[in-house]
Amino acid sequence: MTPQLLKAAVTKEVTQLMAPILAEFKSTPDWQEVTKNAYPPPPSKVIVKKAKKLGTRFPGVKKDAADGPDLSTNEALGEASKGV
Repeated sequence: MTPQLLKAAVTKEVTQLMAPILAEFKSTPDWQEVTKNAYPPPPSKVIVKKAKKLGTRFPGVKKDAADGPDLSTNEALGEASKGV
């Protein structure tokens, strides 16, 4: 007997032996509850997004008036490129 043939034969016989046990398990609500309590479903993961930390060189960051001109507007960019 080769391992391939042995595996198929053993699988078939074990399935036949387990059939009445499986039928009893599926028909009894007590066993269903025991299984549910023993192996609870995994909790759903809640993904929390972190707030992005934007650096001072990010184009959308607004600067205070004390720090210099606001470079997020086109007018300020034009003035900055002219050297005014």
